[in-house]
This record gives sequence, structure tokens and C-alpha cells, in this order.
Amino acid sequence: MADKTRGSKIKYRFLKKWRRPAAALLALAVLLGGICYRYFLFMSQTVYRESTSHLSEILRKSDNMLNHLVSRNQMLLHLWNDFLKNASSEEQIRSSLNEMQKETGCAALYFLASDGSCMTQDGEKSSLGSQTDLDTQLFAGEDVVVNAVLPGKPQMLVFACPEMSGTYRGFAYDAIAIAYYNDTVLNAIDNSAFEGTSHNYVVYPDGRVVLDSEADGENGSEESVYNFLAELRSSSNLSDKAFDALSDDFAQGRDGSKMLTLHGTRYYLVYENTGIQDWIMLSLVPVSVVNASMDTLWHRTVEIVTAIACLLMVLLIALIAQLQVKSAFSRYAGVRCTSGLTGAQAAQRILQANGITDVRIEHISGKLTDHFDPQAKVIRLSDEVYGVASIAAVGVAAHEAGHAVQYATDYAPIRIRAAIIPATRIGSNLSWPLLIAGLIFNWSALVWAGILLFGLVTVFQLATLPVEFNASRRALAAIESRNLLTDDELRGARSVLRAAAMTYVAALLVSFAQLLRLILLYGNRRRD
Repeated sequence: MADKTRGSKIKYRFLKKWRRPAAALLALAVLLGGICYRYFLFMSQTVYRESTSHLSEILRKSDNMLNHLVSRNQMLLHLWNDFLKNASSEEQIRSSLNEMQKETGCAALYFLASDGSCMTQDGEKSSLGSQTDLDTQLFAGEDVVVNAVLPGKPQMLVFACPEMSGTYRGFAYDAIAIAYYNDTVLNAIDNSAFEGTSHNYVVYPDGRVVLDSEADGENGSEESVYNFLAELRSSSNLSDKAFDALSDDFAQGRDGSKMLTLHGTRYYLVYENTGIQDWIMLSLVPVSVVNASMDTLWHRTVEIVTAIACLLMVLLIALIAQLQVKSAFSRYAGVRCTSGLTGAQAAQRILQANGITDVRIEHISGKLTDHFDPQAKVIRLSDEVYGVASIAAVGVAAHEAGHAVQYATDYAPIRIRAAIIPATRIGSNLSWPLLIAGLIFNWSALVWAGILLFGLVTVFQLATLPVEFNASRRALAAIESRNLLTDDELRGARSVLRAAAMTYVAALLVSFAQLLRLILLYGNRRRD
């Protein structure tokens, strides 16, 4: 029962001890998380705004080209009307129209009746298909642009002018018309943006497709979209509310943009009213294509911000670790050990127990400056350790004696650490000068050399961890076996050594975070 109660007390003290550091870490994590979230949200909105603005500019160019095409052909039709008024014969009409067809590159020139029937200048009769409101539009005297299909031919865009009616080769016509195959029109308004990955449409306000860049110019595509809104309704991730808003934009002739997923691919959708018979011109472009360059910047920004946030977290952890070791040492430095052994005496007993006779113990000024010098074979103990008979002094002295035992027993990790110390010193001294020189002279080889040399510091910190943890284990084992401290006092020494060990973990984390930051900040310059 007593052991259970004592265990509960120890657990409570442990929780109380780490409550404030944990709260500080949590508060910092929340703060950094909030800052990062706001920043990333701002960046996302900026990317969307810039991308859709760029796409709208491109779409506007295509819209201008379409309007130019319509205006040009309406002008030609009006000139044709003037020609018909003054033509002396049908043969002259046929010859002149054949010449006009060659010059314009159109599919055909037609004499058009209000029911959709038509005749070419060569007398070939056909039908442009049923246009329910064609007669109304022609009767109103309006210039008409319709999408039509003749039997055995691809879709065409037909420009009609009802300014003059008459008879040609016995065919009574209500208007004259000029027709282009859809692919010819699309090629005329295409600005070749995004390497052919964009899907461009011209639609009616109800979604019916007038022009489709994906449709095959000869026979039409099996996946041709006949109603764009219906396609979005069935195959996109738009909510009912978003879909209704888009439909309303189309109906009201409003310009706009959206981001949506269609058939599993994320797209930017931009649209605007053409001013031609309420047509809507729109463009679907994959987000990955539009944001190719901005995504690189975005990813680098995320990497750098994440690295900086991690570095700040690690620095706080290091600070807390330092405060904890000072707190633990100060607490147990004021508690005299029952044995009355000073730090120097405790270290000497551990050396003797391991048969080590060639290691001296010296005093060194300062606080927590204790260390073992393997070259001089000297354990140097600080003011609060050397001649002080406290729990903390015995724990620290035993730890340094543990290093001496590691060398005496040829402990492999400490030999490895000792072997890389010269390289680490070189890396520590030269890394930053090489980095700065590489940046000044724009020489990536020097930058990477500086980063690699700094990496040696991280390697040293990594190699230090098993050495320090092992020294603490040897110290605690020696203290327990030689009865240098009681069981209760041993727990105090363990607390001091555990806190000290955490400083080495924090040092490794700081070094690694700094190395990562250097790689992200300077290593990316090579990709620019």
C-alpha cells in the first residue's frame, strides 16, 4: 500500500513538473498552427484569384476573336447583299460567290429560306436543320448566327443576313448565309494557351453547346457534350446551391469563375457573355496545368514555413530542456546525500571500482561545466559538483566517470564520436562561410558544400546520444551497486541525469531542424 501511495506521489510530481512546459508547447503549437492556417488560406485565395484572373484574360481574347469573326462575316454578308442588288445574271452571282468562298475559306455560301432549307451558289439544295425560331429572327430583320448540321457533314456555324430576299435558280430565299465548319471557327479563336489542355465551349444560356473544342471536326466525338449544364449536373462535384448559382449566371449573362471537379479532375471554370445572341463562352482548364509554376512556389512556401515552424518548436523544446536541467540540478544540489560523499569522491570510487587508475579528477570553475577530457585523461568537475556532497553533485560526477569507463572499456559509440570530432569542428567553422560565399557568387557547389559540412554537426549530435545515455546508465548502475546514494536519493540523481539527457535530444532536434531549413532555403535555388 505504501509503495502504491509513493508511486502515486511520484506520478503526481512528474505530471506537475511537466504541466507548465507541456502547456507552453501546446500554446505555441496552437499559435503556430493558427498563423500557418491563416497564411495558407491567404495563399490559396491569392492563387485562385490570380489564376482565374489570368484565365479570364485569355478567355476575353478568344471572345474578342469570336466577335471579330462574327462582325467580319456579317460585313461580308452585307456586301453580298449590295452585290446581289447589282448583279446582272445568276452566272455572275455563282462565279463571284465561288471566288468569295475561296478567299474566306468558308465551308459554303447559301441562299437560306426561313424553314431552314437552303441552296448553294452551285444549285445544291439541302437543309440546315430545324431552327424553331429561325423564321422569327429572319422576319425581325436580325442578323442570325446558328449552329447547324447538314446530312453527311460536320457541324457548322452559319451566319445569316435577312437584309435581302429573292429567288435564285428558282429557289425562294429569305436570307443569305455563310457557313464555317466548327473546327475552323475554333481554330480561328484559339490562342493555343496551356498546350491544348483547356476545354473551350460556346453555349446557350440553358447550357446547349454551340461550339465544343473537344468535338472532332469530321465525325464528332463520342464524348461530345450536348448540354454543358447537364454535364456538370451529372458528373461534377457542384452542390445544388453552387449549380443553381452557375445556371443563374448563365441565364443573366454574368461573367464569373469557379473551381470544380469534373470526371475526377479538378478544373478552373471561367465564363463570360459574348454579346452574340446571349452566347456564353467558357473554358475548363485543369488546375494542375494552370498552377504548374505557382504550385512550385506554393510547395516551397509550405516547406519553408513548415521548417521555420518546426525550428521554433524545437528551439522552445531546447529552451525547456535547459530550464529543466537547471531546475533539477538546483533542486537536488541543495539536498545533501546521506553518504556525505562529494562529487569528486563519488567519481573516484567509480573509477576505482572499474580498475581505472590513470584518470585524474580536477576542479574547474563555472556552473554545469563538468566534462571528461579523454586526451588529458582528466575528469573536470564544476564548483557545485567537485567539493559538494549533494545528490546532484554525485549524479553529475558519476556521469562523467561513466565516460571514463566508456573509454577504458573501448565502448564503440564513444570511439566513433571521437573519430568524427575533427570533421565536426571543420564543418562547424566552415559551413557558414561557404554558404555565404556561395550565395554571393551564385555558386551552388559552394552552397551545397556548406550544407553538407553543417550536416556533420547533425551527425555528431546523433552520435552523441547513445554515448550520453549509456554514460547515465553506467552512472546510475555504479551509484546503486556501490551504495553511493539511498534509493530515494537515487531517484533524485536519475531525475537530474534524465533532464541532462534531454538537452542532448533537444540539441539534435535543433541541429536537424536547422539543417532542414538550410536545405529548403538554399537547396531549392538549384531548381530555379
